[in-house]
Amino acid sequence: MPKYKKLEAWAEMSNMGSQKVKLDQIFLDPNNPRIDKPGKEKIPDVRISELAIQQDCLQQLQKQGINDLMESMKTSGFWVVDRIVLRPFGTDQFVVVEGNRRVAALRTLQSAHTKGRINIPKDIYDGIIKIEALVYHGKNPEIAWIIQGFRHTPGIKSWEKYPTARFLADFEKESKKDVREIAAIFSGMGRSEVTLSLRSFYAFEQSRSDEDYGDRLDPEKFGLFDEIIFKKPTLQIWLGWNDKKRKFKNEKNLKKFLSWTTTIEGKEPKLTVSKNTRDLLADLVIQENKKLLDDFEKEIEKEDFDIEQFHEKIFREKERKEPIDIVELIEYLKSTGKVINTLPIPQIKLANTQLGKKQKEEIIKLIENLITILNVQLKNIK
Repeated sequence: MPKYKKLEAWAEMSNMGSQKVKLDQIFLDPNNPRIDKPGKEKIPDVRISELAIQQDCLQQLQKQGINDLMESMKTSGFWVVDRIVLRPFGTDQFVVVEGNRRVAALRTLQSAHTKGRINIPKDIYDGIIKIEALVYHGKNPEIAWIIQGFRHTPGIKSWEKYPTARFLADFEKESKKDVREIAAIFSGMGRSEVTLSLRSFYAFEQSRSDEDYGDRLDPEKFGLFDEIIFKKPTLQIWLGWNDKKRKFKNEKNLKKFLSWTTTIEGKEPKLTVSKNTRDLLADLVIQENKKLLDDFEKEIEKEDFDIEQFHEKIFREKERKEPIDIVELIEYLKSTGKVINTLPIPQIKLANTQLGKKQKEEIIKLIENLITILNVQLKNIK
C-alpha cells in the first residue's frame, strides 16, 4: 500500500476510541457486502434498527455459518484482541462497521441462553451482553471501505464472489477512485483482480436486465463472467465487450450465451460454469471455426445434446493445424496422474468450514468430470 494511503487509513483509525457497549445497543449492518444480493437496495440509517431488517440480517449471517464462532465464545468468552468496529447512529445506538459475524454469533448465543436452550456461565455471559468495541467518531463516509481494506484484506477474497464485486463497484462509485487506487487500498488484491471483479459485476448486472434470461441469474451464476467470459479474450470479442462503457454491445450473442448457461423451465442448463465450457466456447467463437459454431448452435437445442462431440471436433481441428508432441503429452499425463494420486484425501474429507465444504464439492465435480472425459477418450483411443 503506498505511503499516502497508509497515512489516510491511520488518520481515520485515530478517530476511533475504545468503549464498552451493550449488545442490545448494537445493530447489524444490512448493507454489509457479505450478505448482499443482486438488486438489493441500500438501507438508509433511519431503517437500520427495524426489527424485520435486523432479523433478516441475522438469518442471512446464520445461513453463512457462525457455529464456529459460537462454540468458541460459549466456552472461552468473547475475546477483544480483534475488536468489533462500530459507528454511532441515532441515540445510544451503534451499527456494525466491521464484525457482523461476531455480533450475529453473540446475539444468537444471548437468545439461546435467555430461552434456556443452553446454559452459559455468568462470567462468560456478562462478557457477551456487554462488549468492548472500537467506536468510530469521525465524519469520513468511506470509513467502512477503509477499514475493510486496511484490516480485512486478504479476507475479502474468501467472500462470495458476487458480494466482493459489488463491494468494489460501490466503493469505486462512492470514492471516485480508479482501479490503481482501489488495488492500493485493498492490498491483498492486485490491479488485475480488481479489474476482473468490476468487469464481471457490470456484465452480470447487464445480463440480469435481459427480459428473457435475467430472472434466471442468481449469484451462483456470477462465475459465467469472472471464470469464463473475462478469462478468454475471444469470448469478450464475440460478445462485443466495451471496456470503457463496461457493457456488451452484441446483445444477440449475449442472449445465446445466456440461453445455453441458464436453467430453462426447471431443466439443467446445457453448459455449466467450468473450465471445459470456457475452453470450448473460446475455441468455437473464433472466425475460422464458424462452421463448427453453426453446428453447435443447432445441436445444443436438441434433447440429446452431447458436448463431448464438440470437444472432439475442436481437438481434431487443432490436431490438423498443429502437430501434437506425443512425448510432451505423455509427460503431461504422468504429472497430472501424480497430482491426482497425491490429493490430501483426509483433509478434504474432514472439511468443516463453509469454504472447505465448497472446495470439497468442487474437487468432487472436477474428478467426476475427469472420469467422464477419460472414459470417452479411452473409448476413442481403443
